[in-house]
Amino acid sequence: MLKDHSLQMDKPQIIAHVQKSMNFTLFDCRWVPCSAKFVVLGNHARGTGALQIYEMSHGDVSLIHEVNTGLEHCTY
Repeated sequence: MLKDHSLQMDKPQIIAHVQKSMNFTLFDCRWVPCSAKFVVLGNHARGTGALQIYEMSHGDVSLIHEVNTGLEHCTY
């Protein structure tokens, strides 16, 4: 029996463009609108918070800015 492949495209898909190991626990990750940047919020093992801004370029991701913070979620 042949499956209808058009039905499989109706579901949302997650496509991994880049994978990166982190040295802290991630709580939230948000895209910066109209850019190739995203913000990552998390917590280090020692209890301090982390906010990092990354930029994707040519299949790689680079850290742009890092701040120690106590935030766990972000909205904009």
